[in-house]
Amino acid sequence: MNSRTILRRRRYRRNHNYSNQDIRNAIALIRRRQCSIRQAAQAYNIPRTTLTTYLSRLQKLAVVAAAGTMQPHEEQTLHDWMTDCCKRGFTVRKRCVEAAAELLMKKGGGGVRKQQPFGDAGQYEAFLKRWLAVDAEKERKFVGAVPDWFAHIEAYLAETHSLEIMNDSSRVFLCDEFKFKERMDIPSSIKDALTDANMLYTVTAAGDVLQPLIVYPYKGEIPDQIVKAAPRNCAIVPQQHGTVTPKILIAYLKKVLQKYLEQCHIATPVIMFVDESQIDPTMELTSTCKNLGIILLGLSCQVLKPTINLFRGLATGWSTEVNNWCATGDGRTFSIIECARIMQLVNQRYIQREEICRDFGDSALFPWNRAADYQDEEQELERFLEDFDDDDDDDEDYTMDEDAMREYMEVTKPAEVPVEEASTPPIAADTKISLRYDEFDKLLGSELAQKLDKDFGSATAMFSSRAERALFDIYRRFREAAGPAVVGPNRKNAVIEVVEIIDD
Repeated sequence: MNSRTILRRRRYRRNHNYSNQDIRNAIALIRRRQCSIRQAAQAYNIPRTTLTTYLSRLQKLAVVAAAGTMQPHEEQTLHDWMTDCCKRGFTVRKRCVEAAAELLMKKGGGGVRKQQPFGDAGQYEAFLKRWLAVDAEKERKFVGAVPDWFAHIEAYLAETHSLEIMNDSSRVFLCDEFKFKERMDIPSSIKDALTDANMLYTVTAAGDVLQPLIVYPYKGEIPDQIVKAAPRNCAIVPQQHGTVTPKILIAYLKKVLQKYLEQCHIATPVIMFVDESQIDPTMELTSTCKNLGIILLGLSCQVLKPTINLFRGLATGWSTEVNNWCATGDGRTFSIIECARIMQLVNQRYIQREEICRDFGDSALFPWNRAADYQDEEQELERFLEDFDDDDDDDEDYTMDEDAMREYMEVTKPAEVPVEEASTPPIAADTKISLRYDEFDKLLGSELAQKLDKDFGSATAMFSSRAERALFDIYRRFREAAGPAVVGPNRKNAVIEVVEIIDD
């Protein structure tokens, strides 16, 4: 290579004068497939290698961006699933939303996808805001606990035309876990032997008990000794921590519940209540329940579970039967191998059908009469609070005829009793009891006091309970009586006479 060729190449490189806008225009032409890379390089006087480098970088960025975002139809599907879970009484949890998003992105394909659709908390919060921004009140969307569980579930059943199912006790089911470790009425020797073993019981409002599921705390397969010792047709499954996962519940519904519905000729759909804090309503579980004709509803902590007395009887049965089993042998000890055998004895001897029906009635799940039972009490409490807040009755005149007034004065006239003179001055009849604001503030707590202080300046204050509303009324009268002293630096020294507050 001679010196003339080197100079020509250097001159060729120096003649490539282009700007960033030229690169953008050239890439736009290539993406619109109006020309090739060579033609765009010649048109804008840009080296072909430069355009190739820019295009490869843009392609990588596009793949990375697509991996962290969902398509509009995927996000809409996820929004619909979250709304459906809320209507059925389940709390929206981040782990459930992430699992559902991963499943949607996996089904959608589209190249490489991230395992976590929401990289940080900010992306997840933005996603929740987009979901809540569309008809949150109309669609009954919420994040957290359900304010009024019975009214919420009843609205969903009425919306889906399923409220009539609550009239048939054979179509109302409840799934609940019997966890040995959480039972204080079971001896520690039994709990230590069973470690993390768990049992899933399914009962109906008619008092029937389906075949329970035993979850053994094993990561792999269950040991052969346990399988051989278990009775026939006993439902057992391994799980490392003894937890009823959505996959385990899906298998249980397909093999046990569906078989029970077919054998007993029970019409579908049926309603099944589960503890929403124990079961995650994944997309697979939701889809399986719809295919099997099961309306899966999340049971809130506001509701008294119908399994309280059932599990109390089971705990008594386990203590009794294990002691009897150990007493019949020569020094043998109870182990997890005998778990299924003892469970069968306990279920046969300590489960009472009438008790289950009575517990369903006490919890107001069947018959579904919670709203009717509490309607009169709600109205009475509402009238009491209205009378408490009403300040227009002070000047109201009450008239009596002369005979009634004379009779009233005779009845209420105090008896004349001789009173000895005391050394101390007599107590005034209108003695008033004083209450310091700092004492009232301690009673409220810092969090509730801040909320009441914030609601005092708001024209549209919302209260979560009747008690909070009554406390706010007392707080308002403190503010009106004390003025700026309550909110100023000397608010702890503010003293309010209680009689002036509640005299109305």
